[in-house]
Amino acid sequence: MPFINYINDHINDIRNYEQPAIRWREGKFAPHAAKAEATGGDFAEVLHVLPAALTREDVAACFREDPYRGFVAAVMWGGISRYLAEEIAQRNDRVSVLPKLDRLRELLLVEDLGGINEALATMARGGENYFYGIGPSYYTKLLYFLAYDMPLDVHPLIYDRFLQYAHCALQEVNLYTINDEGDEIERMMFPLGEVYMDYCRTLHETARECGIDRADRLESWLFGRPVNRGAQENNPRYVASQEALRRCKREEMVYGLCRVLNCNIEEANALTDEFIGNGMDSVRKINERAAAGYAPGLPGCSTGNPFIIRNRETYVHLEYDMMITLFFARNLRSELEEQRIEFDGNRSIDILTFTVWSEGEETAKDTETYYFDVTEGYNAQDPSAL
Repeated sequence: MPFINYINDHINDIRNYEQPAIRWREGKFAPHAAKAEATGGDFAEVLHVLPAALTREDVAACFREDPYRGFVAAVMWGGISRYLAEEIAQRNDRVSVLPKLDRLRELLLVEDLGGINEALATMARGGENYFYGIGPSYYTKLLYFLAYDMPLDVHPLIYDRFLQYAHCALQEVNLYTINDEGDEIERMMFPLGEVYMDYCRTLHETARECGIDRADRLESWLFGRPVNRGAQENNPRYVASQEALRRCKREEMVYGLCRVLNCNIEEANALTDEFIGNGMDSVRKINERAAAGYAPGLPGCSTGNPFIIRNRETYVHLEYDMMITLFFARNLRSELEEQRIEFDGNRSIDILTFTVWSEGEETAKDTETYYFDVTEGYNAQDPSAL
């Protein structure tokens, strides 16, 4: 069934949908919020008086009252980084943040989508409006709240990996492209460039055609809920992801293998064929190769024998690529349940726990935990390296 039909089947739910408040002092982000609050300074001062439950309208109201308070509220509403909570609080003080927010607001007032695109470009690392520790999906959150009350024809909307699935499902496009020579594969990236512009246009047009009063109401409904909680036929996050991935399961595996193993597309295709034919034997082979240099055995299953990620820029995404690939190979669905960092001597070990269940099952059947040595990438985030 086309994804737009799924939206139309739930149109009354969407028109009446209000996203629940985010309780940022509770759950998986609570320890990181506590670290930020303990730092002192401008960021921590705002946290002391910030409501423990924040709706979108609450965050927008914070921006109206005090843009810096709005910035802090947006970071907490979105979930502060588990890696850099203290550094984000310390390095994004009022004096450094306010001029950047002013410049971004001026760019957003440009009438066409070019203003949004330029604003995003300036928020990348090294740009004049870069906020320490704030990544691409957070760019869109900040722009969304900055433009909340602006009289724009097309407002910036929040865009993360879950909404990317909805974007691809609505447009009926593949997440992956292979070049004409067949030797390179790329994943649709977000949020910079035409991809994000197309996403904003698509959701505004869809909302208008379906009689939904605000595009962000559709966006918040599409975000859905974690896929390991309750029946999935009414969960837009799950439906969109399955529709998007249905077209590209093989490409997802090939792409993940290219990135994780740093191999070419021809080799990744051959390894994918091995996955399909040999199951867990191939998984073990890939695991051992990915973690070459550590003790023999099945890597990734202990602090002493982790997967090794050496990329300094996108090491978190590489972890997810690796796990998506391995879960696909085993015909499992998964949802990240917990992620935490531990230090073993001079090594930084990222620990990911997933709930997993077999295709066709409605409820999670087990949990699995994997360990990644992200020392090189984690050390590269040190303030002296930026």
